[in-house]
Amino acid sequence: MRDWLTIHEGSAPLVIGLPHTGTDIPEAVEARMASPWLARKDADWWVHRLYDFAADMGATLVRTKVSRSVI
Repeated sequence: MRDWLTIHEGSAPLVIGLPHTGTDIPEAVEARMASPWLARKDADWWVHRLYDFAADMGATLVRTKVSRSVI
């Protein structure tokens, strides 16, 4: 089960990873953070849009829903 990961499987031999687009923070981790707001704010909010074209070209796109502060 990968509910924290989104994979768009393409047909081309190209994989694009977008590891810093997530904002989800598990409750156990969030309770120990000084500022969950800052952790969520630190996401790369629009980088996935820069690569929207890649799926149309057959690339596999991998995105996480988890905040980079957790990873």
